Amino acid sequence: MSEANGEDVVLDDWAKSKTKAILESMIIKGEIPEEDWPPASVYELKDEFKKTHYKRQFVSGLRRLRKEIKMRKVRVNFDRQAIDHDRRLYPAAAITQQGFPRWPGSEAQRLMKQDVDNEVYWNITPKQLYDSRPEYYRDFELTQIREHLYQEVRSRKTSSYWKWRKEQQRLAGEEAATKKKEAAAKKKEAAAKKKESEAKKKEAAAKKREAAAMVVAPSLSSL
Repeated sequence: MSEANGEDVVLDDWAKSKTKAILESMIIKGEIPEEDWPPASVYELKDEFKKTHYKRQFVSGLRRLRKEIKMRKVRVNFDRQAIDHDRRLYPAAAITQQGFPRWPGSEAQRLMKQDVDNEVYWNITPKQLYDSRPEYYRDFELTQIREHLYQEVRSRKTSSYWKWRKEQQRLAGEEAATKKKEAAAKKKEAAAKKKESEAKKKEAAAKKREAAAMVVAPSLSSL
């Protein structure tokens, strides 16, 4: 170790220093063993470390970090074991409180992953995908399948997700436009039928008046 490096520098705030952040990251990733390497060997790894005073900051800071990270791992392992223990004692119910099958591990989830892998969803709406499998529409609501579909696609490539969402918006726009045209056509057809019905009523009324006039005419001529 070079005694000249770092001996004249004392950081104002070790807790917020870049040296501490780098050290913490390297220890967590296993790039620096928690106990085996002596501080002097670690000190030589990065030029950034030499910006700290070796004896007054680096050694004690490294020792505290190793101890803290070791304690964190102990707590994490303990919590994980406790969770596993509780899961064995109290396994998750197959049905949620809302009355739906639990999604994780379900056949619907497996098929959803398969559909996303095969890009089945790409050129169809979530409603069309929902209607395509009984495992979807039999056990879940459309809103649930739509949300799980979005989550599954999001978990893949972000760029593909936004490209797909843009395609979905286009499809939704086309679907809305089609429905609007169909509604307008039905409205126009209904208006035409109404107009035709009114015309027939007027024609029937005219014929009725004409028939009545023909009945009255002979009666008048006999007077």
